[in-house]
Order: sequence, then structure tokens, then C-alpha cells
Amino acid sequence: MDRDHQIGHAYFMDILSLSDLYKTWYYRLIPLLSEYFYNDLETIQSIIGKEFIDQRGQVKLIDYKTTDGNASPFEQAFMRISKGNVDV
Repeated sequence: MDRDHQIGHAYFMDILSLSDLYKTWYYRLIPLLSEYFYNDLETIQSIIGKEFIDQRGQVKLIDYKTTDGNASPFEQAFMRISKGNVDV
């Protein structure tokens, strides 16, 4: 959104696997965004989409494991954020 609301690269430095990204996303980045935007549900959903946060502001855990070799639901949702195609 602006310079004061950017997530720095340091959050991603220790990520070596999808599991690491999953843990960083749910336990470091979503809480950080909640703090940045004072739990403003609409703003947070506009950034990361409704796939990760429900209408009551509760975090929704999306499975990151897959058995068919395709991208997991977590990976698909995360890729939509990186492309700017969030479900608002």
C-alpha cells in the first residue's frame, strides 16, 4: 500500500520449504498485517483475500499438502496474492 506498510525481506530469509512459508505466513505475516491495519478486516481482506480471513476476522487455515503433484490450495491462494488477484 505504501512505504510504512511494506513487509521486509527479512521475514522470508529463512524460508527453505513450503512448510516454512506456511508457518511464516500464518504465524508471522498475518499477525503483522493485523497489527499494521489495526485489525481492519476489510483492508486485510483487500490485501490477502477472503481465503485467509473470514467475515468475523478469524484466520482460515488452508492445507499446504497435496498428494496429486499439483499446487496445494495454500499455494494457489498465495500465488493469487502475488499476482494481485485476491478474492475480495
